[in-house]
Amino acid sequence: MSILTYPFLIKYISFYSNFFEDACAYLRLLSPAKLLGIKVIKGRVNNQITYPERARKGDLVFIQRDFPRDLPAYEQVMELARQQHKPVVFDIDDLLFFLPENHPERISHHYTEALLPMLEALTEADLVSVTTPTLKNYLEPFNKNIFVVPNYFDDSIWNLKKPVLNNNNEPIIIGYMGGESHQPDIEFITPALEEILKKYPQNLRLVFWGIKPSKKLTAYSQVQWLPAHSYNYPAFAQYFQTQEADIVIAPLVDNIFNAAKSPLKFFEYSSIGAPGVYSNLDPYQQVITHGENGFLASTLEEWRFYIEALIQDAELRHQMAIKAQQTIHDRWLLSQNLGQWKNLYENAPLQENEGSENISIGFIKSINRQYYSLIERNSQEIQVQEDPNQKKDHEIQATSFELAMIKSSVEWKIALVIKKFMSALLPRGSIREKIAKHVYHWIQGEKIRVSRQKKVIKDRAIGSIINSNVANCNPFETHRDNIDIIICIHNALDDVKNCLKSIFQYTTEPYSLILIDDGSDEPTKDLLTSIASSKSKCKLIRNRTAKGYTYAANMGMKISQSSFFVLLNSDTIVGPEWIDRMYRIFLNDEKIGIVGPLSNTASWQSVPELSENGDWATNPLPEGFTVTEMAKSIAKYSGCIFPEVPLLNGFCLMIRKRVVDQIGFFDEENFGKGYGEEDDFNLRAEKAGWKKVIADDVFIFHAQSKSYSHKQRYELSRLSGKKLRKKHGAENIEASVAFMNPNRVIEGIRSRVSVIKDRERYLQLGQSFRGKKVLFVLPVIDAGGGANVIIDESRAMRNMGVDVNIFNLSVYKSAFLQSYPWLDIPLLFGKTTDLLETYSDYDAVIASTNHSVEWLKPLENKKTILGYYIQDFEPLMYPDNSPQAKQALSTYTMIKGCKLFTKTDWTQKMVLDHAGIDSEVIGISVNVDLFRPRDQIPFGRKPVNIVAMIRPSTPYRSPIFTLSILKKIEKKYGDQIQIWLFGDNDIRENVDQSYLDFNWKQFGKLTQHQVASMLSKADIFTDFSSHQAMGLTALEAMASGCSVIVPENGGAVEFVRHKVNGIVVDTTNFQDSMLGLEELIENDALRKQLQLNAIHDVTNYYPEKAAYNIMHCLFG
Repeated sequence: MSILTYPFLIKYISFYSNFFEDACAYLRLLSPAKLLGIKVIKGRVNNQITYPERARKGDLVFIQRDFPRDLPAYEQVMELARQQHKPVVFDIDDLLFFLPENHPERISHHYTEALLPMLEALTEADLVSVTTPTLKNYLEPFNKNIFVVPNYFDDSIWNLKKPVLNNNNEPIIIGYMGGESHQPDIEFITPALEEILKKYPQNLRLVFWGIKPSKKLTAYSQVQWLPAHSYNYPAFAQYFQTQEADIVIAPLVDNIFNAAKSPLKFFEYSSIGAPGVYSNLDPYQQVITHGENGFLASTLEEWRFYIEALIQDAELRHQMAIKAQQTIHDRWLLSQNLGQWKNLYENAPLQENEGSENISIGFIKSINRQYYSLIERNSQEIQVQEDPNQKKDHEIQATSFELAMIKSSVEWKIALVIKKFMSALLPRGSIREKIAKHVYHWIQGEKIRVSRQKKVIKDRAIGSIINSNVANCNPFETHRDNIDIIICIHNALDDVKNCLKSIFQYTTEPYSLILIDDGSDEPTKDLLTSIASSKSKCKLIRNRTAKGYTYAANMGMKISQSSFFVLLNSDTIVGPEWIDRMYRIFLNDEKIGIVGPLSNTASWQSVPELSENGDWATNPLPEGFTVTEMAKSIAKYSGCIFPEVPLLNGFCLMIRKRVVDQIGFFDEENFGKGYGEEDDFNLRAEKAGWKKVIADDVFIFHAQSKSYSHKQRYELSRLSGKKLRKKHGAENIEASVAFMNPNRVIEGIRSRVSVIKDRERYLQLGQSFRGKKVLFVLPVIDAGGGANVIIDESRAMRNMGVDVNIFNLSVYKSAFLQSYPWLDIPLLFGKTTDLLETYSDYDAVIASTNHSVEWLKPLENKKTILGYYIQDFEPLMYPDNSPQAKQALSTYTMIKGCKLFTKTDWTQKMVLDHAGIDSEVIGISVNVDLFRPRDQIPFGRKPVNIVAMIRPSTPYRSPIFTLSILKKIEKKYGDQIQIWLFGDNDIRENVDQSYLDFNWKQFGKLTQHQVASMLSKADIFTDFSSHQAMGLTALEAMASGCSVIVPENGGAVEFVRHKVNGIVVDTTNFQDSMLGLEELIENDALRKQLQLNAIHDVTNYYPEKAAYNIMHCLFG
């Protein structure tokens, strides 16, 4: 490369950026140019419309950061600049090529599409301006003409506010300012901040400007969040200088990306006269002298120590702030360093590229144009805004682009050509090679990312059917509103003692007690008087003679002044977090008026059984469980579904005060004796538009009133029912009762409570394997059933104390992480040969597919136990007698002493019959926590939603056979049914259109969470495969509340009992298969019974049992 330098006077600069108002635009061009008297011509309007021709007007073209992502516009600008002999400066202030994997802008792919265009701009610019020497070092291999101009304190925008010595008793303010992209930095020091907040609960405030603090931090009352004020940098500067802080913090996680940053936060913090603690990394090491104008911290202990030092010493804070401002005044004022910018502008060279470097630019341009074409076409598809109900076919067909790209594999063809030049362009071990690898891994993930974006279109076409928000309970905050707890008491002294003891032990502040003594005897009266006199926030009201529960409850509600109150029976025992969990539900919806928990005996909210011997079930605690343990376990295994219901039992009701303000109190006239008053209250609330919700993550033990016999309760219930029907109408009462029993969601909750004891028992048994290290070899690129099973069971093993890791191939890393962004199991990525280096770290290494078995062959005869998790009889997945089928069969006997285990008896028999070797059956499993009834869908409703998985690439799933049946079914039943297909991006590309000539909806490839959401809204799942080794999707459907049809050939019959919890058919017989589906559609009673039985039966296939059996198989 030869450099031709032309010193000349700059009067105009053509400026191309995606944002003209942010800090980058002002600090890197607008402010220095203005101070130098240079006019800036903006090449974009409203940050959207580009005017390439404005490149002609400037003496120099200045291109910033990710503007080249608009590749055609960028290349037009470059073409005009070259034609007019205008020098081009490319300015970049962050090492965006090295965004960490957990960085929010890496996760959201904010810069992914811009990386290759930026690399092109970096390579062909006449000069590159950067902010730090570190940034220069990383980018220099791509352009030798890199000029470091630091970010300075822009004194045309900012002022230095004089530090004030604060010796008063006002709370110390610790401040952090930054955008959401700094979440990992805040997460890093959160433990230190929590320690400080706990140590100084009264005289300390922690303020966040911009970034929203995590729920861990907002749980502390001292934490305050002030949202971003403006993205206009001068406006932000003006605002921020009105803020106050005594101490500021600037944490940065130690990584390559952060090491290349500038000390801008030091300048902005110092402007408000506050001293700070900063990360001990390059950005701050260049401006801070430790202990003089700031502190530099590396470890959490150092962060805590230096922050505390500033908290405790006002004089130190004052002097440090003064010295920080002096540092800026002496060296870092923009007005005093304009010479560097003038030198950059006036000496920008024009470069002539030749030889291998010209080839390098050419190859980058070629890749860029093809890659941009992919992104542009995809973007056009995603931006389609047509009515999804009218043009859904067109929208779903848009997914064909991804498949076409995979088939053509243009990127790989280009990669093969580029490989010839690798030694010249990307020398091994060089910085160029490192950056290229980062870009390469991003491209690998693009196929899945494109597919995910297309699901935005599909979501429009199918509404909320595949809403992926089915994760279990989210973290919750401690309530901040005072809550009144109203307890009506009439004798039963021991119950009252237990109730109050549990409240004092497990209820978080702030709360107040309102005790209504409804004519109790002397011992109970004395206890209540003693408690009321010893508790500052306790009111005691006494009736000399008992008036009954309805009157007593109304007395308590009338004196309650809080926004929320709880009516709690005196024969209850609460558990940990009970009030916070119930309270958080109200925060989800302003129209939620009443919340009730689960209990052992609370009519509709009873778990695990609803009734016994013609009466409500009493459900004694499982043997060995205390109330506290039961409450914790129910919270642990809850789906936090919070089902909306028409009726809630009155033993415990948390009520929004606005409800009683609107509808009044309990009806004393009709229900004064205390039976039916809560049902009447529920029905009146519903008529007024209030929602009632079950807190399915809260369990409160109910001893139940001993004041009435079964006969008396029956008579009172009969009389109250008569009054309810008269007041609200028999039809409304019957509809409410029918909604509650049977209820698909509540039955799902009960079934999962029923297996809590057994799940905990297996976790306890699994503790015998604590400390064992197990590695699953799972070479998959995308989410799938087999991988999901291993992940679910690995998670159960980790809960037993087993150190489980998963190994996958490096080439699959980007795509795999996008398929499982939530994965909480440690991952290893590498080449197959890396297993030779890592196996000795593990007690057992397990293959999960036939082709991964041979990777373990070199480990034979080592001390490490080798295993093969056989999830299917894989020879059947290939054509008969094909090399692939023979290879798959050989893997069962490939490794001497390998522990073989499988899911079903059928697979065990197939392996034994065909390979002559036995395997251990560890049992069927399904993720019953994720797959569960979530939607309040009435049994027997129409239309009936029918789901089928269609994968033309998997012949044994019988796609043509399945479509033929569904076509006939749709023609026969019309609008009585809806047919949903999933499993392939677009079946139209691989199936003859004659099989698709009927009404159906296609959902494409779905994530595990989206499948769970879809199945929860379905009524029937059909599987007409030739065989199923286990039939995971049928299991998931049953767990979600569907009735299912499965093939008689295979392992599905080991959990599906014909006409008990599903339908079993001969899938080689078209008529038999048709009749099975027709019967499910027409016979609502049968479908309902199968669904109910399926919900309860499949819950017994929880992952902990299979996980324990795997460990037992491996280690005995």
